[in-house]
Amino acid sequence: MNKSINPALIGAFVLVSMAMAVVAVVYFGTSSYTTDSALHVAYFRTETSAQEVGAPVVLQGVKIGHVTEIEVGFEHVDTSFYVRVEFITRPSAVLLPVGTQRVMEGETVAIIQSLIENGFRARLASQSLVTCTLMLELGFFPGTQVNLHTDDK
Repeated sequence: MNKSINPALIGAFVLVSMAMAVVAVVYFGTSSYTTDSALHVAYFRTETSAQEVGAPVVLQGVKIGHVTEIEVGFEHVDTSFYVRVEFITRPSAVLLPVGTQRVMEGETVAIIQSLIENGFRARLASQSLVTCTLMLELGFFPGTQVNLHTDDK
């Protein structure tokens, strides 16, 4: 079979392939947290060597977010280092009582302060004993010290 090569057909194939690649990148590259997400920051003075970007954030054993950034900072006052962990959560993953879904920004701050006063904290927990990776666990841990930090970022 000796057929001639059709340049228009090859060009169409290339264009369709490129369009499919772009669609795949957009579809698989977007996170499910982009439409309904809240950004938070936690600070740790403990060793976080097994903490990784992308690690899950869990509340009561349910994944509600993931770690987006990890940085090391230096505190001039007491010449010590701390670890800044930035994470995204999906507020819709937490069911609230009827009437509290729409909370004004000022009320949100008051609610968060109340939660912190009652022992709501973020802590690093073991995600896997095999790989020794960590996850960020949110919950009530009464009796733990509050370490609030201003974010200079």
